Amino acid sequence: MPMEVIPYSPSLRDKWDAFVSDHEYAWVGHYSVNFELEREFGGDNISCLVVDDKHNIVGILPLFLFEKRILKKTVTLRSIRSGTSLRNGPLFIESLSDKQKREALDLLVQHLLVIARASKVDDIHISYP
Repeated sequence: MPMEVIPYSPSLRDKWDAFVSDHEYAWVGHYSVNFELEREFGGDNISCLVVDDKHNIVGILPLFLFEKRILKKTVTLRSIRSGTSLRNGPLFIESLSDKQKREALDLLVQHLLVIARASKVDDIHISYP
């Protein structure tokens, strides 16, 4: 099954939350309501989805880009996190085979590394519920 990673957009919010609601292993940190919470902590929402060739969601990964000024505000530390206070790592539909789940995770990691390099990120932290 061909898959691709696409960035989250507010137009996908209902589909995102339906995916989370239907998932056996979803955690409270996966719901889109947390995007506002993370923004309050200073995180820019860079979440992404894995979709199949029909644009059905087969996986999600909440992600947030944080910038923190340190050393008397002369150095900026950039980090990507899946969440600050609520754990929320990647979720994949259960109907994917183990091989497909690994392929989807590889796609997410490749996407994450592209974002990290472009944003000059110093740290990446993905938590699992």
